[in-house]
Amino acid sequence: MVLTRSGRYEKCLGNVDEGAEAIAVTGAPPRIVNMDTVRPLFDNRQIAERVDQLAGSIASRIDGNFMIVGLLKGSFMFVAGIAGRQVPLIDDIIDTGHTLNHTRKLLLDPGAEQVWICWLLEKPGRREVDCAADFFGFEIVDVFVVGYGIDYAENYRYLPYSGVVD
Repeated sequence: MVLTRSGRYEKCLGNVDEGAEAIAVTGAPPRIVNMDTVRPLFDNRQIAERVDQLAGSIASRIDGNFMIVGLLKGSFMFVAGIAGRQVPLIDDIIDTGHTLNHTRKLLLDPGAEQVWICWLLEKPGRREVDCAADFFGFEIVDVFVVGYGIDYAENYRYLPYSGVVD
């Protein structure tokens, strides 16, 4: 299934062309519950603009042989084959900093040349360990955020915007 910028889910029978209106690819239609409890924080237009800016910044600073690593729910960190590479480490949100610091070390230990850190949302008031971003999207206060990939009990992940649960 492909989530279009208009918020509709459509079947995708092949690759999504560059520049297409798709913003996320999913394995199954989403399960969304009471959306009245989510107050938009950043709409899909704001997120798309910021993601485009981040992509431009990353592309201008990282060249050569690199591998992008995204932190995903339930995924196992695959570190084989990164020796000598620059690695952009992408995460949706950072609060305490523990996960990103640990993952950065997992990538550097087997020989990554450099690990660049990028996150979309940052909660600086929740930081417990030092963790600096090379690229980041938005700074937010300590609120419970869902949407644009972030879930609450497997709900809201597929919203095409980022919102606050009220």
